[in-house]
Amino acid sequence: MRNVILVCLDAVRKDYFEEFAPLVNKRADTVYHQARAASCWTVPSHGSMFTATLPHEHGVHTHPPQFSKINRTETFLDNFSKHTRIGVSPNAYLSSTYDFDSLFDEFFEVSTNDFQFDDALSPADLNLAETGTFGYITAALRDANPVRSLANGILTKLSIYDHLFVDRPWRQIRDAGTKTTLSVAQDYLDTHESLDEPVFMYLNLMEAHSPTVQRGYDTSLYSVPPSRPGAEETPESGNYGISHNTGEYRQFLQNQRELYRAAIDYLDRHLTAWIDEVQSATDNETTIVVTADHGENLGFEEDNDIIGHITSLTEGVLHVPLVIVNPPDGYPKEVSTLTSNIEIGSLITALAKDERYCFSDDPVVAEVIGRAGSIPISENLTYWDRLIRCIYHDNEKIVWDSIGTVKRYNFSPTDACNQTFVETDETFPDAEEHRFQTSILEAKRMAVKQELENTTDSIKELSKQQLRNLGYL
Repeated sequence: MRNVILVCLDAVRKDYFEEFAPLVNKRADTVYHQARAASCWTVPSHGSMFTATLPHEHGVHTHPPQFSKINRTETFLDNFSKHTRIGVSPNAYLSSTYDFDSLFDEFFEVSTNDFQFDDALSPADLNLAETGTFGYITAALRDANPVRSLANGILTKLSIYDHLFVDRPWRQIRDAGTKTTLSVAQDYLDTHESLDEPVFMYLNLMEAHSPTVQRGYDTSLYSVPPSRPGAEETPESGNYGISHNTGEYRQFLQNQRELYRAAIDYLDRHLTAWIDEVQSATDNETTIVVTADHGENLGFEEDNDIIGHITSLTEGVLHVPLVIVNPPDGYPKEVSTLTSNIEIGSLITALAKDERYCFSDDPVVAEVIGRAGSIPISENLTYWDRLIRCIYHDNEKIVWDSIGTVKRYNFSPTDACNQTFVETDETFPDAEEHRFQTSILEAKRMAVKQELENTTDSIKELSKQQLRNLGYL
């Protein structure tokens, strides 16, 4: 049977991928030029990719971001019972803390901001919110390398790596988990994949996710020193404070754009080398699907003057890469019609069966329910925590939200991540609302109620620190 590997390039938008990932694009046998994400940030978008439903249906979003609501039988992974289902992720939201690991047979969490001994127990291996400090110490003492296991706990607790390298005037000594993630995946394939035991593997690569670390980047693509001039002038509210005020932060935006392209170039080089190694080393035919869970706003006019992947449904966050390396026979070289990553599970299932998959002709839709992470109380919470929906018709895009705003845009199939504002519509799009199972206001009300009923203190300190580093908290 065929191995299938889904590689998610976290926060990589289509236009920058086309320009700064030439090696992966060259390896691609099939390119979907008009793929759209289902939402603007990691949690709801992954919920949609795995369940083929929108955020208001699968319930994994800001209110709250727990994958425990999803049973594996509700995902495309249920079609892979004859495969070993493996996940590898450095993303704090795609971890055991948020129950993402429960979807897989085996799951590997990759540490990105710690000094850790690899041959010992690490806090990343346990849910500290459940085990507690005493539980970790007990587990460490039982480990084959108790001294190193205890040292890993101390290094994590004291955040030694963060103190030495995060926001310092020198470059970090590690990347954002890319090399380790690819290495863990390769090691697993080398030791477990066989003709009798095919593999489905999911990888998340965080290199392009802000803040980038500048480790191993091509210096010809950026001129930003590790001290990042302009960053010290940004507001405490981060991207929320910069968005709609980008003219005041030009140096910061220039830095972000340069580092973003350098990060994608870094991903391109390492991922391509890994693809070549996998293709030569696996026993089964191996198909690799490369996409993104969402893109990134970079403060351009067409990004609606927004930075990051906070609450928005611009083309910058929705238009994402989607390419296939080594599909079965019958797949076209290029597909130029609109496609939705909501259907990516069906695509992957067909690939595993050596079948061709044709995306549906249904209108492409997307949705975000509330903010991406916590927002400082001084910011406009009502605005940034609203629910937004959009739908595509030919070259037109209609966007509406839970506070009553309706806007129309045009977009060009040949101009990636671009949209042109047409008009604000005074009429609520009732006909488009009927394409969703629940009205926009009811969906938002139910989401907030769900959050109030399920709020817990289960986010462990390690993940809190990771989420702060990623700008979510």
